[in-house]
Amino acid sequence: MVDQDVSPDQVTVDWDVPGEAGELAHQASELREKAERIAAEASEKAELAVVELRGRKFSYRDIGAMTKMSYQRAQQIAEKGTKHSRESAAARNRRSKVGG
Repeated sequence: MVDQDVSPDQVTVDWDVPGEAGELAHQASELREKAERIAAEASEKAELAVVELRGRKFSYRDIGAMTKMSYQRAQQIAEKGTKHSRESAAARNRRSKVGG
């Protein structure tokens, strides 16, 4: 055996449990993975919505209510999005000056 550091998320255990218990465990595992993918997609869409809604001058409280998050979280996301937009614009501006 080779002595290597392996993180737990790099290890996959394939259980072979016969019968209904094994099938239920398999279904539960698949559903959890699906739920994680859906949750990640929902978070991404909510973040995009926050930035768009804030750009249209909605209040953080209204944005929070529409996206089912706290107004504080909506504010954090909007500020992060604004910072990211400013950084992207600055980078585009630098590139255009170098090329022009």
